[in-house]
Amino acid sequence: MTSELGSTSRVTMATVAEVAGVSVASVSNALNERVGLSPEVRSRILAVADGLGYRRNTLAQELRIGRSRTVGLSVVDLANPFYADLSQGVVKTAGEHDYDVFLSSVGPESESLKEVVDGFLDRRLGGLLFTSLTNADAELLRRLQKHAIPFVKLVRDVQGVVADWVGIDDYSGGVALGDHIAATGRKTVACLGGPSDSNASAARVNGIRMGLARKGINLINEAQPNLHGTPTRMSGYNRALSLLQENKRIECIIGGNDVIAIGILDACRDNGFSVPEDIAVAGFDNMTFSSAGPLELTTVDVPREQIGAIGMKFLIERMDGFTGPPRRKFLPFDLAIRSSTSPKSD
Repeated sequence: MTSELGSTSRVTMATVAEVAGVSVASVSNALNERVGLSPEVRSRILAVADGLGYRRNTLAQELRIGRSRTVGLSVVDLANPFYADLSQGVVKTAGEHDYDVFLSSVGPESESLKEVVDGFLDRRLGGLLFTSLTNADAELLRRLQKHAIPFVKLVRDVQGVVADWVGIDDYSGGVALGDHIAATGRKTVACLGGPSDSNASAARVNGIRMGLARKGINLINEAQPNLHGTPTRMSGYNRALSLLQENKRIECIIGGNDVIAIGILDACRDNGFSVPEDIAVAGFDNMTFSSAGPLELTTVDVPREQIGAIGMKFLIERMDGFTGPPRRKFLPFDLAIRSSTSPKSD
């Protein structure tokens, strides 16, 4: 549909009202999903607005209602595809509700979110989403709660801070993965998890430990500092290299995420070990690359985009005035078994 007022004119609610043959108030009601319009009139107005390419004046709306329609999303590391997928869920859902997203990547080795949060607050954002939390951030979250700033925790939780959270049961996912590794016949098993102060990373390691223990298998690096580390490919490589040099009979190495697992695969290859014939390798998250070509990595499938989408919906509800008790949303996970953990040959 083309406006008779000319393609160079800015499309306003008055423009939509003129073409649709209704009042500006009716256009406002239709665009803001208010009652008082028949379904037929509402549909006609929305069709005209869409045809004209109408875009809401977000700044004017923010000034009118007294709150921002931009939210802040803090992720650990955009180099990790996990957070790109999760961010996609946030951004898509935000757009569907006419919100914008301001993204900040704190990096996998960041010690504090304080600078990121201060930046968010300086921009007067309407709410915050966090994927990068550790238990050290508890006081920061309590400060946000004290000032009634809505936020949602994604993937990682924080002990002692009760607030909306969306993720999976990482512990149960770890148990399922540990059970599978034990069933392949491998008994000399190590785990290279993420940071110990991450609730999700610690839960994954604990679950893997339990799944193996139910079959009488203990992690060979249980008491070693390399059990936990940064969730990066290089960290996986360096820690796996140390393991391979210390224990030539190791039969399986599990990464706390798929990026760590890629580093493990690199170390195995560089040291002449074949996967899975010599050493089985598994990860966690089921990134897109995990099933690509010859890789075929066994991993736990995490619904990353869905976590972001539901988290954004929770945040919008809080910003719209929802005052109910904090919600904890556990999404289902699956175990993706592939050739990297084929049963051990006799």
